[in-house]
Amino acid sequence: MSKLHEPLPDFNWQTLLEKLRMPQTQCALVLGEGAFADGSGKLLRDLFREHLEKSAYSKYLISSSVEDSLLMLPDAERTDFCSAARPFYQGQPVADALRRLVEIPFPLIINTTPHTQLAKAFDGTGAVPQYCFYNRSEISTGKIQPPGRGTPLVYNLLGSIEDDNSLVLTHSNLFDYFEAIFHERPLPEELRLLLQGIRYFVFLGVPFGQWYFHLLLRILHIHNFTTANRHASAEGVNDADINFVGELFQIRFVQKNIGSFVDELHQRCSEENLLRTGVTQPNSFVEAVKTHLHTDDPNGNGLVQALEMLESFLSDKGDENLLNELMILSGNFRRTGRKYDGKLITHEQFETELNRSKVALLNFLEDVKSRHETAPLKSNTN
Repeated sequence: MSKLHEPLPDFNWQTLLEKLRMPQTQCALVLGEGAFADGSGKLLRDLFREHLEKSAYSKYLISSSVEDSLLMLPDAERTDFCSAARPFYQGQPVADALRRLVEIPFPLIINTTPHTQLAKAFDGTGAVPQYCFYNRSEISTGKIQPPGRGTPLVYNLLGSIEDDNSLVLTHSNLFDYFEAIFHERPLPEELRLLLQGIRYFVFLGVPFGQWYFHLLLRILHIHNFTTANRHASAEGVNDADINFVGELFQIRFVQKNIGSFVDELHQRCSEENLLRTGVTQPNSFVEAVKTHLHTDDPNGNGLVQALEMLESFLSDKGDENLLNELMILSGNFRRTGRKYDGKLITHEQFETELNRSKVALLNFLEDVKSRHETAPLKSNTN
């Protein structure tokens, strides 16, 4: 075993800011229970544990360690337990630290907790997040839309408190979860493709000391992305786990607590006008698509994301006529892209065709809006 990973003397903030600035999804935030606290800094995990210890469900606690949250809960009491647990989380206010965190424009957030504090934290940011969660008991339904600065994807990897059957509460549930996700019900294809494009992972408050989390990292294919930067806060992680995880998954640990790391990154994003507080909130799917078209991107990545969102939307609606029209628009732009990549046209010619394609797609969006009832992006089970 190699020696303990040294603290980073100078964290390269510019690389992280560059990935956050990219119109395509190249940066992901992975959150664990250690990232969720109340206003006094006490973790919600610990508060919930105290809540259980005072309830009728205290007899189902297995370990005296707050980090081991699995229960010895009979299946017959699952529904009642979930109904009793929901009000606890619903009643928790959002800490200012979490509000600052969601203002940082991570387009993809992998949440390894089952609660929905992030949904409350996003209120007022101007963003329209897409909320999805993994359910080991059901085949994925719906499609994940391409995320962006104003339309981030929040994916609950271990289920949602809003869906009883998706929660991993017992060791038996955990076994069923891994059996499902490694075999018959893997992560949605759209999410797997997004993860393959990530070039920067940030881990905050995740339980590196828990054996099952090492399997979750493999589910996210962290071990395969040799070109991706991976950084984590060392808060709450002992030296042995820093050494083991750092070597196995090539994760570098920043010797700062989570609050200090978030505050500095938030300040740097503010200085570069990257915070989500400046995002105008779309009130419909069509407006969410338009946010990608208005991205200042000379390579047309925003247009590509808009086309992908529309293709998924129209496929789900079963609108073959509009879908065929969209395929023509998409084909024309992609041919232009191939010509530019092959140096058959100049950059100026490419920009001219890009602008024409954007205008054509904006006109097309008016047809989509008139034919379909559109609404803000909603949560999906995936």
